[in-house]
Amino acid sequence: MLTWSLYKTKFGAGAVVESERGLYATLLPAYSEAEVERLVKEGYGNLNRAQRPRACDRFEEYFAGNEVELDDLDLDLDGFGAFDRRVYLAAAQIPYATLKSYAALASGAGHPGAARAVGNAMRKNRLPIVIPCHRVVYAGGGIGGWSGVDGWKERLHALEGISPQGHAKACLRARGVALMNRDSAGLRQKHVEVGVGR
Repeated sequence: MLTWSLYKTKFGAGAVVESERGLYATLLPAYSEAEVERLVKEGYGNLNRAQRPRACDRFEEYFAGNEVELDDLDLDLDGFGAFDRRVYLAAAQIPYATLKSYAALASGAGHPGAARAVGNAMRKNRLPIVIPCHRVVYAGGGIGGWSGVDGWKERLHALEGISPQGHAKACLRARGVALMNRDSAGLRQKHVEVGVGR
């Protein structure tokens, strides 16, 4: 059985939907209290309002600009397949104020080369912030997709003080060093083969 609770921030009101197994869904705080109630009803039916869970306190702290621990909250990922679950659990490990590319998340979830599928999983994420899909971006500096309210991915980046462009520069630097190392190793190998540089 699902229940819901309201939390309030400077951005507006949001909601936490829980089952007996854990957090089932979260609604970002972009609404009035009446809108939150309407959206919960539209999305999940006539749910009972629960006593305020600890997740609400943590969300209020997070949206006040504080780093909070969320990895001890139980999650209910019912309805998701094995691939999505692996991706969500890997994404949940991305630290606060850190970005990861779709490709890196795919590799971390045990599916190298599945960046597009990771993007599709992120689009279905019903637990934003707890499963921080906002921290997953294109390696080249693009912000990537977002299935939530327009502008919120950028707002969450600003709240955490992170920059997709800075992430892209770091990725390019790392890729450039790897290419230089690979090219240098190949050049050394060629020199050995023709008897140069012994």
